Amino acid sequence: MPRCQENWTVTATLDELDCLELTIRPASENDPPPVDWRDLESRNQLRLGISFRITVDNAMVEMHDLQQFVFPGQLVVVEVDSTPSSDVRTVVWVTGSRRRSPGSVE
Repeated sequence: MPRCQENWTVTATLDELDCLELTIRPASENDPPPVDWRDLESRNQLRLGISFRITVDNAMVEMHDLQQFVFPGQLVVVEVDSTPSSDVRTVVWVTGSRRRSPGSVE
């Protein structure tokens, strides 16, 4: 599967416990068109799951801004859910009061 250099596809889904699951993997030419999460009217629209792109240059800003959109003014804890391969990373963002397991990274 061909990859786009230095681009990643992020799939974001807000679950029923208000945990945001993010799967980050290298972008592929076969990916469906990305969504601009900044066009969402409500964080609840993430419950269906969306995919968007990040690059080396904008990854930190995009992730910070998404965190503020989903969890405005709240402490967020990052939990590593799984790492299926070296190219794919799944993490879960939760508010500090909803920590799911010990050993989380803040």
